[in-house]
Amino acid sequence: EDVRGRLHVRFPYILVDEWQDTSSLQFDIIRLLADKDPCTLFVVGDEDQSIYKFRGADSSNIGRFKESFSGTNQFLLETNYRSTQTICLAAQALIQNNKTRIPKVMNTSNVKGAKIEVYVANGNKSEASWLVRNIKHLVNKQNETFGEIAVLYRANYMSRAIEEALIAAGLPYHIRGDISFYERREVKDIVAYLRFLGNGRDAVSFRRIVNVPARGLGDKAVESYTEWCDSFGLSPMQGLLALKNGGQVDGMENSVDTSKLAARVKKGILEFADLIEQFTKFAESNPLPNLIDRIVADTDYLEYLKKIDKNDRFEELQSNVEELKVATELYGSVPAANDRGLTSFLENVSLMTNPGDDTKRDTVQLMTMHSAKGLEFNNVFSIGWEQGSFPINRADASEIEEERRLAYVTMTRARHRFMLSHKKQSWRRMGSEFKATDCKPSQFIDEIPEEFLEREEERGFDGIRKEKSGWGERQTWSNKSPKSKDSETTTRIVKY
Repeated sequence: EDVRGRLHVRFPYILVDEWQDTSSLQFDIIRLLADKDPCTLFVVGDEDQSIYKFRGADSSNIGRFKESFSGTNQFLLETNYRSTQTICLAAQALIQNNKTRIPKVMNTSNVKGAKIEVYVANGNKSEASWLVRNIKHLVNKQNETFGEIAVLYRANYMSRAIEEALIAAGLPYHIRGDISFYERREVKDIVAYLRFLGNGRDAVSFRRIVNVPARGLGDKAVESYTEWCDSFGLSPMQGLLALKNGGQVDGMENSVDTSKLAARVKKGILEFADLIEQFTKFAESNPLPNLIDRIVADTDYLEYLKKIDKNDRFEELQSNVEELKVATELYGSVPAANDRGLTSFLENVSLMTNPGDDTKRDTVQLMTMHSAKGLEFNNVFSIGWEQGSFPINRADASEIEEERRLAYVTMTRARHRFMLSHKKQSWRRMGSEFKATDCKPSQFIDEIPEEFLEREEERGFDGIRKEKSGWGERQTWSNKSPKSKDSETTTRIVKY
């Protein structure tokens, strides 16, 4: 009480911004500081933009304010200075479906503006193509800059298909608040396993994975092994084979002396060698997505991610691993050891270098919906508006309201144009394998009045077809039409 009294004297006026993002504990602290006359407390917030429940934010703090502080005056700020009338009215109609909010009506004196475009894509590939096509149009025909174009998505793993399309088109981009998909630790780890399986001389990949997950092989142990290999002119893979075969190496007349390696080092390396041998054999008769599954399972990689996760991001890290498997489906119709499997995939990954310079401002901005809070752009694209992805599958009634607020925030990042997309099909895990499954459009799209929407639907082939493989029917990606071996994918855009 003494501390509270001294702080009260020191801070007779208290201003709190972004009140909707405060936690229950922060609410109690402010109440303790302000619950004594004379004190003036002024808070600014909008419960319609409360999107950080996962960080402890309590959207009900705004509604509780009048109950907790007597003599409260409330001022509604209902003018939007950013977005067009169409975007404002559409966002207003959407958020009115939330029950736990203070009623207010957003208005603007800005121009009416273009309708919100809703694009119905056949799959990931065509969704990304639509995005690239429209970005090029905005820059080349509408004189927009790349920096005034943002692409928003619900989860970080969704950036992969977009990045690949932008790189293929030579369009510069920057991921705000994260790094490129193929630069993420968990993705680089699995890709390093694949690289080493494809090229046993790849010392960089070997060093990355030999102790991931931990096998008791520290830096000194790995260094001693590589020095031992170098002393006999062996690649990392040849060294593994030599240890397993008692020093015998194909192509060498004399065996190598394995006694120079410490027993502890030899034990850890042999454990790793056994895994690599199993993966190599598995790759000879199983497709690439299954090989990744095998690597993840046999190394207990997901458990490893849980152990190293210090920021409660395990689900995000796991989603990136799952998305990597989706990326390999294009190469999944042949055994991984086939040139059109692992080798082709790794060649494609090597091309995934962002052509944009992150230090430049004029790049397309990629980010999650949460990262976009407080930002604004002339043009905003938002992908992945499918039920189960947005809103997320696990959302209960209260979380649906939070997801709807996230949709509201996403829409109101746009000044002039807002464009969203959803897919008819996407790759999802079904049991032990991935399959192309039908998607339902997000319920949030139906909550936007039709008068504010212009819909486009892709009609045609998106490269998803059924094929027979050794273990049954599977869905695979292809850039060929099922009617012709040589014809490229054909699509037709229908507006309605």
